[in-house]
Amino acid sequence: MAEDGYRGNYLRGVTLDGQIFDFARNARSMRELSGVCSSPDGKALFVNLQEDGLTLAVMGPFPEVGAGAGATIRAGMSAPGTG
Repeated sequence: MAEDGYRGNYLRGVTLDGQIFDFARNARSMRELSGVCSSPDGKALFVNLQEDGLTLAVMGPFPEVGAGAGATIRAGMSAPGTG
């Protein structure tokens, strides 16, 4: 998820047990991160930098972790302190 605020603009992740962690921060500017989506094959995560005119691609692989009822969670990173 993308989160903006006066302390910075971040991409955040959520662990299977609901813990939120920082995935990335916009260190280029104070502009918002937006339009977060993944490629159909799950190997790339795309994010836009508003007003900077840039789209970034973060390359996986991001392992899939089942979440029941046909849902899939991309678990490319661990929360801090979990390995």
